[in-house]
Amino acid sequence: MLRFFDRTILFIVILFTVNSYADNLERPWVAVHDFSVSKTLKKYGVNGWNVAGKIENRLVQKGVYRIVTRAKIAKVLKEKNLNSSSNIEASEFGKMVGSEFIVTGQINNAGNKITLIGKLIDVKSESGEIEKSFDISVTGKTIEDSISKLPDLYNDLADDLSMTPGDLLNEGITAMNDGNYVKAIKAFQEVKRLVPLQKIKELMTTQATPFESATLKNLSTPGELLDYGLKEMSEGNNTRAYAAFKKFEKITPYEQIKDLFEVGKILKKAEELAQKQKSKIANTIEKAAALFLNAQKNQTEIESNMSPSELCDRALLSLEGILVNPKIYLSAAEKIRIEELVQKIKDFRNTLFAGPVFGKIWVIPELDIELIPIKDGTFEMGEEGAVSDLSADNPMHFVNISSQFWIGKTEVTIGEFLLFLKDASKNKNIEKEINKTINWSASYTPIKKNYKMKRGKSKTWGNKNQPMIGISWEGAEQFCKWLTNRESNANRLLDGYVYRLPTEAEWEYVCRAGTKSNYYFGNEPLDLYDYAIYRDNSKRKTSVVGQKKPNEWGVYDMHGNIWEWCLDWYNGAYEAEEVTDPVGPDYSRENLKVLKGGSYVSFPEDLKSSVRYSFRFKGSKKNVGFRIVLAPEL
Repeated sequence: MLRFFDRTILFIVILFTVNSYADNLERPWVAVHDFSVSKTLKKYGVNGWNVAGKIENRLVQKGVYRIVTRAKIAKVLKEKNLNSSSNIEASEFGKMVGSEFIVTGQINNAGNKITLIGKLIDVKSESGEIEKSFDISVTGKTIEDSISKLPDLYNDLADDLSMTPGDLLNEGITAMNDGNYVKAIKAFQEVKRLVPLQKIKELMTTQATPFESATLKNLSTPGELLDYGLKEMSEGNNTRAYAAFKKFEKITPYEQIKDLFEVGKILKKAEELAQKQKSKIANTIEKAAALFLNAQKNQTEIESNMSPSELCDRALLSLEGILVNPKIYLSAAEKIRIEELVQKIKDFRNTLFAGPVFGKIWVIPELDIELIPIKDGTFEMGEEGAVSDLSADNPMHFVNISSQFWIGKTEVTIGEFLLFLKDASKNKNIEKEINKTINWSASYTPIKKNYKMKRGKSKTWGNKNQPMIGISWEGAEQFCKWLTNRESNANRLLDGYVYRLPTEAEWEYVCRAGTKSNYYFGNEPLDLYDYAIYRDNSKRKTSVVGQKKPNEWGVYDMHGNIWEWCLDWYNGAYEAEEVTDPVGPDYSRENLKVLKGGSYVSFPEDLKSSVRYSFRFKGSKKNVGFRIVLAPEL
């Protein structure tokens, strides 16, 4: 005789078995028929019978249907002398295998995009009414990549086919909250198709008996209440169904679906939001692509205030912002398009940082110092008419520049010089030598000994993008040596090229930019206002670099703002004869170096392309700074 404990266990097992059997009887029988497969996918080994088998396995795991197994289907087909690819009507196939519903569909491709279409067909009806229908797509970088993702599509389709109207409703609401409006649309479309909205409307207008149950208290989501209400309504329990739908109205997060029969309103809202988001994504991609195109053009054409790397960074920021934004849903095609554009921009940006290329703008990595490419050529240097004057300091003569080089788009700024100081300070011996080249005691020097900018009002400084002043020729030279060493260690120097100060000839060659006039824009001093920071418009202080118009080669501030150190020693007038790549005299009797360009306190006549000035190479002034070149070592 069984003990009480054993009899209790046996009773529980029997009760569970009976209940499970009863639940099982309520679940409909479903058979998965072969899926048709496009010719292209067949060549890659995609087989309709295998596709059906994988979807069937997932449906078994979901436990929503009782499944007519592939083994039984194969047996029936064999008995009927048919094969899996035989053309059999859905209703006939269902009756043949003893199923109430069949799942079938197709899988095809358009390029790398593969679409899986699945349908749940009611074979009990004569017409074979479609109960559920879904299509899912994947777009890989290659057709092979897309095929590798097919198992996920099979699972997703089986999951969708297993969803109740309530599941679909919850999924649609979640998708709306997540910004996945495309998914929300599909879910709400299925809800609208599956749910007898008119019957619910009639129930809610005729039934008004209050009802509350323990079951109803435990239902917390709109989808759970919808499924419960539909079940009770189908069994004639209108009072319970009414109570479920009334509670549904209270907890539903969207006003548009508090009345179930108005579910079409939220569907329309989802469609509007989907279109808005699609337009936003398209506009972001379009703007990023335009920035990228500008970055590519800007390598040879001066048409933007931003450097190519800055343009790339801005494009990447907008694109990657979409990729990581959880509130923006991307279709597979949109995601691939964005990822491919991101990779192209990154590849291009890497070429910018791989090293300078002749004829291309070069932006020094991390420092973002932009250098303009300058072609070799011949020009007339000096001032016209001065050749006949034996006392002239700058007689006109031809100069040949035999090598291509790069020159700073602007003068070296305070911010750029601080980067140099902070990096160089890692070596105390170098730091000591550099500190000797900076006039720390001068009020006009814009930085302090702790390598930070001075704060407060000043006539000559206040912004890190103003030119660096208060340094000697030796300080400028130290900057160039540091930069050469830095870029050499990074393998970003062309053979025989270094960073240095421009020779006087190189400086004037760039300043003129192919012109023979007093200024690179012409001969009229009144026009200087648009091109230079000088005595008439400076308010007696330096300006942020690059604020006036550049010359034809895209170089800024060659007239005014600050005098610029040149590589050459100054020893009086130069020779009035044709020369190639002149570097000036070997020494200076008074230890003077050449200065070019004029400054913010200069009169118009001192800003001419030909004018030269000089100053002690160990000294510094409030209106003297420098710009760099990347050029052959001298």
